[in-house]
Amino acid sequence: MHRRFERLGIQDRHKHLITSIVAGLPLPVEQVDVARALGRGLIRTGTTAPAVTAGIALLGRLGESEDVPYLTVLGVFRVLTGPAVNALEILDRQSAAVV
Repeated sequence: MHRRFERLGIQDRHKHLITSIVAGLPLPVEQVDVARALGRGLIRTGTTAPAVTAGIALLGRLGESEDVPYLTVLGVFRVLTGPAVNALEILDRQSAAVV
């Protein structure tokens, strides 16, 4: 994903576009677990803001309570605060308010 975003010229400033695209993707029920695992992988090992933002957006759609601590930590980083808070609003409003 990192290389693909780089080839497409997607940068940190495109976080709203990334979030909107991920939110609108059709997702068959049988792919939910795979998409959730991808989101978790991206937020834990992503090395660029666009890739981590895509992971955050996936977890905003598909995340569970176990993802809240990761999203809370990511919310500390200015470039990721907005996407992290948006995802936390869905998963845990109290954590979103703290971030």
